[in-house]
Amino acid sequence: MIPFGAASYSEALEWICLVRTKATRSLRTGHINAAGGRGWVVSRIFPDPKMLGSDGRGFRAGRTEAGVQVGIALDIAASSLVQADGRYRFEREERSYEPAEMIGMQAAWAKRYPIMSIEDGLGEDDWANWPLLTRELGALQLVGDDLCATQAARIRRASECGAANAVLIKVNQNGTVSGTLDAIRTARSAGYRTVISARSGETEDDFLADLAVGVAGGQIKIGSVRGAVRQSTTGSSE
Repeated sequence: MIPFGAASYSEALEWICLVRTKATRSLRTGHINAAGGRGWVVSRIFPDPKMLGSDGRGFRAGRTEAGVQVGIALDIAASSLVQADGRYRFEREERSYEPAEMIGMQAAWAKRYPIMSIEDGLGEDDWANWPLLTRELGALQLVGDDLCATQAARIRRASECGAANAVLIKVNQNGTVSGTLDAIRTARSAGYRTVISARSGETEDDFLADLAVGVAGGQIKIGSVRGAVRQSTTGSSE
């Protein structure tokens, strides 16, 4: 959830907490939720109208209006779905999708739900199709996490081929603070937005908040409001 209409940080956090609580209750009513490894609320059905807020109840519980005050950010983590043949496998659906179908599916979601941002909509090495995704959904924020890996060289490659329009910035993915700052500068010079982010194994240390403010990162992604430690997750693309 992106609380872009909040007037202050405290109001934004309040909205997030209220909407998360309502989403949890809504999913439990249908007996379809599971606890995520980092305090997430996870649905076993995807895309799930209750999770994405198509009925508006979760947003209204937080005294917010979807698409006007708050929006949805999706992390597809598509690198974890890629098969050897380049198709994308959804195990619970027992179905595989061609890259063009993945793009079409996300475009359909964007038309139906108040989605503002999609992270890793395609695999980290799907360079041929990322530009197609970006042309199709470039009005949204398209974040390259696995695609760019907080590496200046990969950010430059993405920029040169027209892939994504934003990057996730993870200090412990790059390995050094100086390298991370170089990645941020490279992204800025390419006109990409930057999202300062935690990674698996991060704790509640406030350094990332300091970094986000210090570099005027614009956005921060540091896990759930419930549970301080971002625990490692089996099979995580991070």
